[in-house]
Amino acid sequence: MTDNIVEKIQREHDAILSELDGLIEEAGSEQQQSRAEGFLRMERKLQTHMYAEERVFSPLLAGTLQERIEESLDDHNRIRRELREAFAARSLKPGWRAALAELKTLVRFHVENEEVLLNELGDGFSDADLEGMGRRFEAEKQNYLGALAELSHGSGEAV
Repeated sequence: MTDNIVEKIQREHDAILSELDGLIEEAGSEQQQSRAEGFLRMERKLQTHMYAEERVFSPLLAGTLQERIEESLDDHNRIRRELREAFAARSLKPGWRAALAELKTLVRFHVENEEVLLNELGDGFSDADLEGMGRRFEAEKQNYLGALAELSHGSGEAV
C-alpha cells in the first residue's frame, strides 16, 4: 500500500463506513458490552482520522478552497456531536440503531463532500508530495493516539 494521503484517506473513509454498517447490523444484539466495545473502537478510529485530517489535509487547501474546508470542519463538529449522542443511546436498542444510522448518514455526506477536496489535492501535488503528506497524516494519528494513551495513564482509565 502506498503512503499517498489521498488514497489513505479514501481507504479510511471506506473502513469507517463499513464499521458503521457492522454496528448498525449488531444494534439489536443483546450483547450490550460487545456493541459498546465495537462502537468505542470505531469512535477512536474516526476521531483519530478527523484529527489528522484537520492537522494535515485541511491546511493544505485552506487558501484555495477555504469555504469547502470550513464546511468540512463543520462536518467534523457535527460528527463529533453525533458520536456523543450515539454513545449516550448505546443501551437503548431503538435509540442506538437510530443514532448509528444518523451518524452514518453524516459520515457518508462528509465523505462525499470531501471527495472534491481529495481530487483537488491529488491534482495539485506531485506523487512524492502526496506520499510525504501521507506520512505526516500517519504521524499525526500516532500523536493523537499517544496523547490519548497519556490521558488514560494519568486518569487510571482507558480513554
